[in-house]
Amino acid sequence: MKLAKQLKELARTNAHGLVSGAGVVLWPPDLVDLHYWVFGETHYARGSTGHPLGPSAAPFSQPARIYQHNDGLSEPGQAANGSTSTTSSSV
Repeated sequence: MKLAKQLKELARTNAHGLVSGAGVVLWPPDLVDLHYWVFGETHYARGSTGHPLGPSAAPFSQPARIYQHNDGLSEPGQAANGSTSTTSSSV
């Protein structure tokens, strides 16, 4: 996480100015939401289509997107940088 800013500056960007999928590719595709938590990118461009990343208020989320609501390093709903997600969960 400490080198994320420098890595983003060095990485190749796509036509939309994003490093996700162009300069930094995470594999397997289930990790795509880490681009939101690590690089602060809100969309992932695949071809000419943008796919939203990170927390969503949508009622249904794809089960394979394990990092959609947290970065995996901190408590759910709390990013490692201290910011909170925009979604809430009921207990």
